[in-house]
Amino acid sequence: MPDTPDSYEGPTRNGRKRFSNPTSVKEFTTGIHTCTTSGTTMSSAELASGVRIKANGVLYVGGSNVGTTNGYELGNNEEVFIDIDSMEKVFVMSSPAGSTASFIAS
Repeated sequence: MPDTPDSYEGPTRNGRKRFSNPTSVKEFTTGIHTCTTSGTTMSSAELASGVRIKANGVLYVGGSNVGTTNGYELGNNEEVFIDIDSMEKVFVMSSPAGSTASFIAS
């Protein structure tokens, strides 16, 4: 992969490339969403980075057609980060209903 204009040409740290102009988000959103047996979105926020979802109970993460057979399963206290531009594209559900998804997104 070619160097990007903002790459730091000095020594690496832990074998990873360092960048001279790190970016940071200006704001973020958090919440707790109670899941139903059909896929629902957790927020309508537009994102610059993505969303981290943590399960309280068993839940499934996916697109608008998420289900127990095609969703990404998260067990109790498991989490996942999704690099995505809108919370409206991320759906969660649980079976039975009642599990919650905690999220932090930017």
